[in-house]
Amino acid sequence: ELQSAVHLGPGLVQADALLILTQIHKGDYDGALTSARAFAKKHPKDPLAYNLEGAAYLGKKDFSEARAAFKKALEANPKFHAARINLARLDVFQGKLEDAEREYGDVLTNAPGNLNALLGMAELAGRRGDEQKQLKLLRKAQDSNPAATQPALLLVDHYLKAGDALKAVDVARTLQTAHPKSPLALRALGLSRSRVVADVLSESALIVGSGGALSLPLGLLLSCAIMAVYGATWPPNMV
Repeated sequence: ELQSAVHLGPGLVQADALLILTQIHKGDYDGALTSARAFAKKHPKDPLAYNLEGAAYLGKKDFSEARAAFKKALEANPKFHAARINLARLDVFQGKLEDAEREYGDVLTNAPGNLNALLGMAELAGRRGDEQKQLKLLRKAQDSNPAATQPALLLVDHYLKAGDALKAVDVARTLQTAHPKSPLALRALGLSRSRVVADVLSESALIVGSGGALSLPLGLLLSCAIMAVYGATWPPNMV
């Protein structure tokens, strides 16, 4: 749901904020709203208080009040990017794509490498069918945030949908090297490798089915595919 994707901003160390986050996680949105209002009363100039209030309203599906709270956070600090990103996500949820693009764009004007804004813009490009722009934004998100896993996972998905399994393998392999214990990275690499082998088998079947002769033995084709996805050695090191 929308509230589960709310962006709360960095540096959440206040006890008030942690309490509100716990209440939101438990689905106690009324309690979270009461706590957020108390937080705002103690810290009326802290945009985080209003951002958390907006998150609580999202949980209650009161989108107009959530929007008002996020805007109040921006009144307290126009450069509090978390609230602007939440506004953009709310715009997307309500089908206001141009408004969302403007909000994401405002974030990127001040923070060109902001991960959430870049991924948000990439999502908008995908919704509009602009695959080249989407790819460009995903690459920028990856380059600007090399420690993040989400851009790489989205790139793998993009390449697989585009039918370019080898590029998917390349991205997934780099991701898995950087995050060797990540189940998502391992899954992405496994899916990409499987797609390469499946594509080779499909190509072979098409050649045989058309009545033509295979230019290479099937075993050699599979060997080439395996070397492409696992590297120069086979079998792969499973340790």
